[in-house]
Amino acid sequence: MPDRDGTPPPGGGPPCSLRALAALPTREFGAEVEPLHDPDTGRWTLEWTDGETVERVRRAVRAAGPEATRGLRHGLHFRRRLSKTAVALGAVRLTTCTDGSGPRPSVDAAGVEAFWRDVRLPSPLTEREALLVYGLIYQAHDNHGRNEAGPEQICRLVRQAGLAVFLLRGPQALPPAQLLTARYAA
Repeated sequence: MPDRDGTPPPGGGPPCSLRALAALPTREFGAEVEPLHDPDTGRWTLEWTDGETVERVRRAVRAAGPEATRGLRHGLHFRRRLSKTAVALGAVRLTTCTDGSGPRPSVDAAGVEAFWRDVRLPSPLTEREALLVYGLIYQAHDNHGRNEAGPEQICRLVRQAGLAVFLLRGPQALPPAQLLTARYAA
């Protein structure tokens, strides 16, 4: 049984109300939500990968009523992690955005996070984007000799190599303008 201030019981595990809150977005949005406790700050965070936006999950929890979060000493926090696929797709879309509204946004982990802030994931990919995302993740894994890559590693790869190098590896032929750009842009 948790303390009245929302601290976890000595045996660990989230309070019952928090487990129920974590189940709410799972039921509504299909996201696997984990309640995490930071013992240093006493904060509870509901965390999930991709799926719904933070704001939509926050609204769903608020709709459950104020009694749902009562007793949590420092309030409840929300965090959506981005999968490698979401980071790579965000980097691709940031690199190729051409809305003409000013300078291109920075292709870094914070820029990708901001790009996806209000978008439910996964976002549909075009065939070309799927090839780029696969190539980026594959190269990021290959560069580090292990089967993992962080958001900044993926973004750094895009900043350093660009995207054309990944299209050249694919089965599709590039249009002449892209082929020339891939060869001479560096």
